[in-house]
Amino acid sequence: MSLACAQIVLDAQAVQSMGDDINKHGWAYRDGQGLAQRFNLDADSWAEFASYWDGLVLDEYMADRGTYRLRRYSEFDYRVGGSLHKLPHAPYEQARYINTLNGGVARHFLPLEDGMVEHPFFTALLSGMARVFDRAAGATCDWNIRLHPYRIVTNDAEQGKPTPEGRHRDGVDYIVMLLIRRVGITGGTTRVSNPLNKTLCEVTLANGLDMIVGDDQQIMHEVSPINSLEIGRQGHRDALVIAFTRKGG
Repeated sequence: MSLACAQIVLDAQAVQSMGDDINKHGWAYRDGQGLAQRFNLDADSWAEFASYWDGLVLDEYMADRGTYRLRRYSEFDYRVGGSLHKLPHAPYEQARYINTLNGGVARHFLPLEDGMVEHPFFTALLSGMARVFDRAAGATCDWNIRLHPYRIVTNDAEQGKPTPEGRHRDGVDYIVMLLIRRVGITGGTTRVSNPLNKTLCEVTLANGLDMIVGDDQQIMHEVSPINSLEIGRQGHRDALVIAFTRKGG
């Protein structure tokens, strides 16, 4: 791992601007090239981090019987002062009213791989987003963080659905939607809307590290289905969704 990895950190200007945008609009979009500079993230470190999406496994809990989603899941506490703790592995649960497709079931997924959790960008990402959401919340908080790395696949037999539950919120305080890569696909446009279904943002995250963050109390989101670019070839969309919830709030 390169020496530059030890210096990966989200700069103060990015923290301020993203936090202020969330306060003003309820969401913020940043392109990956600009964010890489703000994190001081080199291409080799990003490629190493992105390689962990090749280790995702089939989600066997899809109520629509789809086989298009691969994933893992882990949960962390982030405490005031920057202390990050991985919590004991447990099933992922959502209320049925939050997730009308897959909610109400204890879903058992493999945890994030150790190499991913130990990667310098992983820590920089979580600490950077915690600082962004501290600014948006107007207070320095302890956070519960749930991480969902996804690979959505598509082929001639099956369309890929990044948000099979449709337009939704996640029932948390803040949400991060981060693109890792797109391979051989069309579609996959992210739409952010207010509770009255007015479109606030509609963008196709196209490049690695393209990111949308938002106040989950103010916005809802959805991603359109994906299809293969070429007949007979499989494509996929890799993304990381991170949910932040204030502890003791």
